Amino acid sequence: MRFSALLLLLGLLLTTTVSAPAAAADQPWLAAVKQVIAERIPEHYLDHQVTLLSNERTREQLTGCRKPVAFLNHIPEQMVGRLVVSVTCDASSRQHLVQIEVDATVDYLVTARELTRGQTLAQADVEVKRGQLSDLPRHTMLAAEPLRGQQLRRNLSAGTPLQSNLLEQLRLVNFGDEVTITAAGKGFSIQRTGKSLDTGAAGDIIRVKVDNRLVLRVEVTGPRQARPAGTR
Repeated sequence: MRFSALLLLLGLLLTTTVSAPAAAADQPWLAAVKQVIAERIPEHYLDHQVTLLSNERTREQLTGCRKPVAFLNHIPEQMVGRLVVSVTCDASSRQHLVQIEVDATVDYLVTARELTRGQTLAQADVEVKRGQLSDLPRHTMLAAEPLRGQQLRRNLSAGTPLQSNLLEQLRLVNFGDEVTITAAGKGFSIQRTGKSLDTGAAGDIIRVKVDNRLVLRVEVTGPRQARPAGTR
């Protein structure tokens, strides 16, 4: 009888689960830190996560902070990775440096097929994937970034994240091309031709030699077309 009772008790112990305590709500200073980040997260990030990295001493110093003010001394180029947020408490001038790590879920571009160097990209050449920004190579292009006729700098296999540093704008003028320069204004239009001394894409400033002696700085506007620089 006692043996059966012991077996029953053991079975109850093995099948009983203990629920974990509920996570404590963010303290005011941590909520302020997260708010500073949330205000600067780009709209095309689907969501973001903030992980606190600061040690226990920093957390203890901020415990009891009733009126925290959080701010970034330096605005990073990209709101992801390890960041430092400054926090002041209750009108004090002392700054507490809070270390955090930010990650984000994004839609990004990958190659839909094998692509070759010099190929001009079209929308059909890429497809959209979803993942964590921290897992992607630097300069990975997000789905929100449009393709504007860029050319590949090297071959890419299918499924490769598309990186902006692997692209270059389509060259509209090559070295040695005959370029037509158009200067237009209200009621007039003047054209001259010259030999390009540079290569350039749309919007690039290049040099063009006119009459075999005069060198002009012009802005590329189309295939072998340009206008005087600074006349937009």
